[in-house]
Amino acid sequence: MERFPVQSTLKTCIPVPNATLDFLNIYLHVLILFGFLTLFYIFYISKIKTTAMTNEINSQLSNNLLTSLNNLSAIQRQDLKNKLKFVPFDLLIKNYSKQDTGYKIHNIWLFRVAYLINMMLILGFLIAIILLSLSCGNCLGVFQIIKHNAFVFTLVGIVEYLFFTNIASKFVPTEPSLMINVFISDIKNLY
Repeated sequence: MERFPVQSTLKTCIPVPNATLDFLNIYLHVLILFGFLTLFYIFYISKIKTTAMTNEINSQLSNNLLTSLNNLSAIQRQDLKNKLKFVPFDLLIKNYSKQDTGYKIHNIWLFRVAYLINMMLILGFLIAIILLSLSCGNCLGVFQIIKHNAFVFTLVGIVEYLFFTNIASKFVPTEPSLMINVFISDIKNLY
């Protein structure tokens, strides 16, 4: 018994074995899942991660570091001002105002590889469909397989979106004080 009813207009169509239908179904499943996760990561998750990191850095610098500096005694504050006169802040701001080119290139290539894998999966699926239907004369029921997978992945997509927006995006992977602790530790070790 076939799991996906075949409606073919070809009169000399050969019914396809279940193993072939399983292969096409699994292949399409992987194709849709990888495509959805790629797009979801590139257009949503990567933006959330960037925003979360930026907010964390801003929070630590504006809240904790400035609060600590404001708690210094007048002598400590004057000593710090004297030492900071020789720090080339303009040069530091210029050097750190742009995204690191190494990370930028890495991210561009990461996204390109993901797109390339998606294209190869699509091409492989199309080649399999064409070979099986045209050269072998198989009745594939491709549209039923596509409809079935589209329905399943619509539901899976909704669940994943709700999971990421309500649970995963609220997760804090490191202690908020880590950056400040590393900065202070490095300064202490320097002097």
